[in-house]
Amino acid sequence: MKIPNYLPELANENNLYIIKNDKLLNIIRSAYKDVKNSIGIKKLVKASGLSKGTFTAVMREEILPSLKLINGLSNNVSWDLWNLIYENVEYMRGKTNSNIIKIPKILTEDLAYLLGAIRDGSLVHYSYVYELEYGQKNPEWLKEVITPKIMNVFGVEVKTKKRKNNSSVIRKRSKVIYLILKKLLSYENNYMLTPKIILDAPFELQKHYVAGFYDAEGRKNLKNMNFYQQWYKDKNCVSLDDIKNILIKRKIKTKYYKLKPQNNAYLFTLHIEGETKKEFLKEIPLQHPSLVKLF
Repeated sequence: MKIPNYLPELANENNLYIIKNDKLLNIIRSAYKDVKNSIGIKKLVKASGLSKGTFTAVMREEILPSLKLINGLSNNVSWDLWNLIYENVEYMRGKTNSNIIKIPKILTEDLAYLLGAIRDGSLVHYSYVYELEYGQKNPEWLKEVITPKIMNVFGVEVKTKKRKNNSSVIRKRSKVIYLILKKLLSYENNYMLTPKIILDAPFELQKHYVAGFYDAEGRKNLKNMNFYQQWYKDKNCVSLDDIKNILIKRKIKTKYYKLKPQNNAYLFTLHIEGETKKEFLKEIPLQHPSLVKLF
């Protein structure tokens, strides 16, 4: 399933650069030539907020083209420059060369899983730091499941480290990954909603999101299977409602429970009803090591 082009929405961010290839460079040069012949370079420089020297350096392949530069060109050509860029781009980076990131353009099983599993993770931003984090007590899950999926989706290696409280964590510092995931994920008052691309996906991809969600926040007991989620309203939890609606596609029955208030919110649980537990285990590809060992 294709992910709609999200690059234009990142174009206002500073220090985001595409890794060029011959086709991309030809597309950019063609756009620059069209703008030069229509409005002229002076107007382009004024409209984009970039110097003529920056455009010249990109055309000479002295520096990489930024999303901001591409946006300036796109706003002044009559054809869909952004669509061509999205079709042909493979990698991006931030200010430094240390993190060259593969750009996800397809909602794969691994990406769907990572979007669900981030229930046990977070996107962290402070000062100049942009970071993706996954954390859990079980280091095997991080090493054996999350690590290879991050490699498959973003093309980068990550390491699992021990925290002082004996839990484990993966942290990857990357502005590109942070901004892409922030775009793909949905937030409301710091509580994560189900991503729209998951809601729009077929069950064959949704089930991997559900698996990631459960492996992150579900009870690791096959006799009593529950999803857990905090929510700021006391009547229902939207993200668990979405899980319930996904599961009902395969006639998997669930039941809501609201537990006591917790950390200025309410803790909800979505229980997998006993008679459909076998169907849940058959349809949802759980991968958490502590669960797989119990199958």
